[in-house]
Amino acid sequence: MWSKGTPVKTPDEVGRDFNEYAKAWAEQGYGLEVEWTGDGIVRADGSDEVKRPGDEWGSPDALRRDYAALIKKFGLTGDVNVVEIGAGGGRSTQVLLDLLGDQNGEYHVIDVADVFVDTLRQRISRPLDIHIVTDVDTSFLTKNSIDLVLAQSSWSHISFYDQYRYLRDLRFALKKGAPIVVSGLFVIGTGDDWTWNRYRRRVYQIDHRIDGVFHEFTSISLLAEMLNRLGYTDIVIFNHGFTARRGTLIDDQFTKEVGNMTFRYVPTLPGWLDGDKGVVSRVPVALPVVKPAPKPLPARAVASLKRRTKAIFGS
Repeated sequence: MWSKGTPVKTPDEVGRDFNEYAKAWAEQGYGLEVEWTGDGIVRADGSDEVKRPGDEWGSPDALRRDYAALIKKFGLTGDVNVVEIGAGGGRSTQVLLDLLGDQNGEYHVIDVADVFVDTLRQRISRPLDIHIVTDVDTSFLTKNSIDLVLAQSSWSHISFYDQYRYLRDLRFALKKGAPIVVSGLFVIGTGDDWTWNRYRRRVYQIDHRIDGVFHEFTSISLLAEMLNRLGYTDIVIFNHGFTARRGTLIDDQFTKEVGNMTFRYVPTLPGWLDGDKGVVSRVPVALPVVKPAPKPLPARAVASLKRRTKAIFGS
């Protein structure tokens, strides 16, 4: 499985990792994750909220608050057709279905781990359109039919090549103006300590040939450029995710000038939902030109220069 250099896992390999995670879950005794810092994960032991694989990744209360605000912010009315990428054990699925209530339309799930998704099937009673894939595949989705794409805590397990492929292909299923919401992505370039902790952990795993579930990374510039070149609009990037709306369907603009590739940066999703407008930036980021300060000449060189000047021009 390991190759020379930095390994990038295929969707099939990621699926096997998460299936093993789900099988061994009960033996691990995971506590609820309550804080994520530069020093690692802080867990609360003995939480009655951790009942199924995936529950340990945080309280559903935070998801409920964020999803309710997202539904309102994006103006999702009527029947809402959803695609969820990487639903796993269904923690996020349950919250979103509960909030949508009578607005629930079609609910499609794309995942790579069939054993993990068994937990989702046990948790959710209503019919779901579940697709276990071994590669990026959105071919079963009807064109212009989807009102919302959600990826909660899954996008960071997708290589940046496949992140691009999903963003490219999902445009055809999304209705024009419909949003994609990704929460749980490690974005290098925002100066976030938790992201850097995970990055160093990944390097350690590579150094020591440790296999298993780990995270993929992207950069803020790469993410912004992909979204812009694929025609997405209203792009907002956070420390750990992004939102964007499907714009006009266009080819990947790699052969022509795409103009100002802009995006809005807000440190956190909850902050944006609470009204933080952040700052508007663009790709490439405009950096100031810094001219190095001239180095002073050594004393001997100064004395020599004075003698030569005097010899040429006199006193």
